[in-house]
Amino acid sequence: MKIRLGGTLALALALSACGGGGDVNSTPTPTPTPTPAPSYETIDELVGDQTFQSAGITAQLGSPSTSSSNKFGEGVTLDYQAGTDTYTLTSPAGLEVTINPSDIDETHSTANQTVYNHNSGGVFDGVVLFRPQINGVTMSYTVLASWTHIENNTQTINLAVGGVPTLASDVPTTGTATYDAFIGGGGTSDGTAYSLNGHSTGTFSIDFGAGTVDTSLTLAGLLNGDTTSTPVDFGTFTGTGMLDAGGPGFSGTFADTTDSAFSGALFGPQGAEMAYGWYILTPSIDMRGFAIGQKK
Repeated sequence: MKIRLGGTLALALALSACGGGGDVNSTPTPTPTPTPAPSYETIDELVGDQTFQSAGITAQLGSPSTSSSNKFGEGVTLDYQAGTDTYTLTSPAGLEVTINPSDIDETHSTANQTVYNHNSGGVFDGVVLFRPQINGVTMSYTVLASWTHIENNTQTINLAVGGVPTLASDVPTTGTATYDAFIGGGGTSDGTAYSLNGHSTGTFSIDFGAGTVDTSLTLAGLLNGDTTSTPVDFGTFTGTGMLDAGGPGFSGTFADTTDSAFSGALFGPQGAEMAYGWYILTPSIDMRGFAIGQKK
């Protein structure tokens, strides 16, 4: 799959004409001009060069592992150059890699994800670009990126959520919203590696008036490579956070953890979609991943 990341987000600000009439000496009452709703291009409609900002998390794996969250606009930057079909990713810590079609791993790429393996001077960068799906439907405004950087026996993982963000002026200021959520990710439990994909569930809601977000993750997974056993239940974690002032981003933490965070953003008109990166550390688990959702 080629993710067509390009162009600029167009705003169709078509104003309705209004007029009035009356006697020569009358003063017409002006007709209020309605505020036009912004128009968004979907990921499939974007063309040309494009720069994506993101939110998400960064983890450096080791003993112990360390993780941190990146608010929207402070995470991985992804620059797409249409002429060469290349992507340059830059991390908050200044790591950088440019990937091109020759780096594509055709064996592991699918219709909704492209896998890149880039080796240079003993440094390995593995990048996966996702078009996430919920209930078999591809999300229109959201792109996920998983970037693994291995250098000098140090492994750094950046999980980034980007796409076509909700305009600050288009983020609702009243009311609430809930989202159908899908959870993916992985990590370790007591040192053993597990995959959470397809086994974990979650919830996400926003109170736009209060500027607060609530989420929960019920984590369950299988040993890496196992497809037949009963998933192991790692528990439910409840998170709370805040919408960023003047933007589509949000961030927060989970209760009853040693360390945790989530950071993401709203995408598309009126926050039609949402996505965030998360990590959870307890005495027994060290896990991280994505949560994505579509507004109900």
